[in-house]
Amino acid sequence: MELGGDAGPQRGDPPRHRGRIGVCAPGSGEHDLTCSNGSDFAYTNGFGGTSGATPKVGAVAALMLNADPGLTHARIRKILHDTGRPVITEPDKPIGRFLDAEAAVRDVQSSR
Repeated sequence: MELGGDAGPQRGDPPRHRGRIGVCAPGSGEHDLTCSNGSDFAYTNGFGGTSGATPKVGAVAALMLNADPGLTHARIRKILHDTGRPVITEPDKPIGRFLDAEAAVRDVQSSR
């Protein structure tokens, strides 16, 4: 599954993405903060793009698996797509569905 993320509804530079993005997740330099193991002062507030989207989508998948440990990869992917919200972009720059964590987890809970 290709992931994308940014502060706005746009797709990153083409070399970053091999194909169509399946799910996008929010990313913002003003709200996402991370640090490195180099020192207590080595931090960045630029944690968007695929680096910021991947842990968010992974966390939602973990919540889904907590609700139903028997979920397959294919089922998780389908639920994330089906419960995600559409994003309007230029036709030649699709970015997939916007992650809706609550809807994805509720979908799993309601199907149990």
